[in-house]
Amino acid sequence: MGYSAFDSILENKVGFGRYQYTSYIFIGLTQFSDGAEIVALSVLLPVLKTEWNISEGQQGLLGSVLFFGIFLGSLLGGYVSDKYGRRQSLLYASLIQSIVGVISTMVSNINAFIFVRTLFGVIIGFTIPLTPSLASELTPVDLRGKGVVAINFFFSLGKFFAVIVAKICLDSLNSGNWRAMLIWCSLPSLIVWLGCWFYVKESPRFLIAVGRIDEGVEVLNYMSSVNNPVSNQVVSQDEIEDLQVWHRSSFSQAETANVAALFTPKNQQITKLLWVMWFTLNFSFYGMIFILPFILSQFELQNSSGTDGLNGLLYTIAGEVPSIIIALYIVEKETFGRKGTIIYSNIGGAIIFFLAYISPISLFIPLLTIGRLFLKLNFAMIYPLTTEFYPTTIRTAGMGFASGVGRIGSTIMPYLLLYFYQTSTLLPIFSFAICCAIHGYCAYSLPYDTRGKQLDLLEDFDRKLSGKKTSIAMVKL
Repeated sequence: MGYSAFDSILENKVGFGRYQYTSYIFIGLTQFSDGAEIVALSVLLPVLKTEWNISEGQQGLLGSVLFFGIFLGSLLGGYVSDKYGRRQSLLYASLIQSIVGVISTMVSNINAFIFVRTLFGVIIGFTIPLTPSLASELTPVDLRGKGVVAINFFFSLGKFFAVIVAKICLDSLNSGNWRAMLIWCSLPSLIVWLGCWFYVKESPRFLIAVGRIDEGVEVLNYMSSVNNPVSNQVVSQDEIEDLQVWHRSSFSQAETANVAALFTPKNQQITKLLWVMWFTLNFSFYGMIFILPFILSQFELQNSSGTDGLNGLLYTIAGEVPSIIIALYIVEKETFGRKGTIIYSNIGGAIIFFLAYISPISLFIPLLTIGRLFLKLNFAMIYPLTTEFYPTTIRTAGMGFASGVGRIGSTIMPYLLLYFYQTSTLLPIFSFAICCAIHGYCAYSLPYDTRGKQLDLLEDFDRKLSGKKTSIAMVKL
């Protein structure tokens, strides 16, 4: 396997160690915060329905505005971070997210709450393309897939956190102190801001890709000193010249961060398939988060229980834990990889959700727990798959637009699922089976898997260093 000049330095001199672990914590807490806030809003809807006497249309609107904001933020975040950098974008976004989260606890009517949560959605969406891109760019090739999967696990932890806080702050899925819950859920983003300010540097791959080679080398040397305090190998002058050649060969005429670059002949098929995959996955993944509190609150009222609903929600989210363990094990396996895992998980998801739709209520929670496992396994793989299909100069733009299209699915989802719910309580579950079938077919249609592929490599380009001609075989994404 051919390595680029950058990946060779990252693999052989920087390595994987304390710097990446520290960065992963704060990058992951961004996902943690996003997961907590999205679940918090879903849990809030039945409570606000009772407290503010909001209509079904307002419930749908309140569910949609967050995801519409995420859609806008995803598009904006991809462009801004590809233009101005990952770290600076994450710094501003995390601070604003914490502030807006606190402000949302101060509103006293539905219209103000809708406005604030829309703004909050924009900030969440802004950070979504950043985290997998930054993680993949800091990680050596052999660990890259596992690194992005590990970052995504924080999203599940955030959802656990939100449900546990809900159990403390709420009396049931129909009443309780929702303002205190939102305060607690806004704290992780503040920790992200502090961590990024003091510990996380800009992506060296991004810096070199945009021509800021000296700054990129400085970050690589810093990473090496943190990971290898004893040997502390610095980038040599020959390696700097290698990086300059790599930059000129790979990025001097590279695509700029815009939607047109995603539809060049080499990208358009992949982009279209990924957009459908993100749309259907967001509809079912966030749809389950959105509609399940309504279904469980209905069961709660029927059973005259004040705790079964929140417990059921916690059990289904627990299904995500084994999915992360499975993903970490198979993400780099040739038999599965990214593409194969997505295909198999969608076959399983389609079967399980159909069974949940037709089976007795006693099997509902166990089946949804398994279904949640398949959806999360799907999400764990689509992040590295998407980021690895695109070069650095348009990576977060590609990720941002794909994620943004996915948010269109989650934006229209509340209206459709509430309509399905009013028609038949479990009809939304059947729609998730359909989404899994469509998603699996699109994954099957992708031209190749990205497992083991090098980022930003060109095939067989020749370069001269110190008067010697050297050929390096490279693999094109």
